[in-house]
Amino acid sequence: MAGAPDQALATVPGTAVTFKANGENVTLSFDDVRRYLCPAANDQECKLFIELCRYNGFNPFLREAYLIKYDKNSSATMVVGKDAFTKRAEEYPAFDGFEAGLVVFADGRLDYREGSAAYPGEEIVGGWAKVYRKDRTRPYYEEVSLTEYDKKQSKWKESPGTMIRKVALVHALREAFPSTFGGLYAPEEVGADLEGSFREVEGEPVPPPANRSRRAIKRLAEDFPTAADDPFAAAADEPAGGDLS
Repeated sequence: MAGAPDQALATVPGTAVTFKANGENVTLSFDDVRRYLCPAANDQECKLFIELCRYNGFNPFLREAYLIKYDKNSSATMVVGKDAFTKRAEEYPAFDGFEAGLVVFADGRLDYREGSAAYPGEEIVGGWAKVYRKDRTRPYYEEVSLTEYDKKQSKWKESPGTMIRKVALVHALREAFPSTFGGLYAPEEVGADLEGSFREVEGEPVPPPANRSRRAIKRLAEDFPTAADDPFAAAADEPAGGDLS
């Protein structure tokens, strides 16, 4: 189960923390957070973000957690990817799956359907989700309105069904597992724009495999189909251990 610390938390800049995430070692320092994730983060925000990742076993280089700050005068926002929520839930023996979908207005009535598809002439009005636990007699149910979360930008414009379904599912998971997910929010809930939240720094070395696991390097490299475009090509050849599958 995620959450057991491997060593004392770094409290000063320049000190790195190593912890387990998805069975692999991840190393994070204040400098790593600023260089690759959030350049405007102050020392306190770096510390809190590292603590969040370490305690929960999140690997930010696998897009499991984000630290977002638009300028030095704003407060940083820490958010967690939807896949991190579902992976943590799957670690619980009591977890018994989920159902999730859309609330669509079609043919003069509301239609509750699974998945995230809506068709011409239909209007997406919300999302819903049920999370099941083996030690509960009834599922945890959440229903959310599209108008409450739709920011009319980025992915909300392109895929509103996918986005509102994620919000509903995260709500239900948080209700079902409050000790694990209480206080954690997905970017879709808080209006965070993740585009550009990861930085590729020209002229600087790629973090070693202890920072970016081989799975992370593989996932990032998929965005660069040719070797000439791939800034991680050299790092992917370094021995790091672990399974790439």
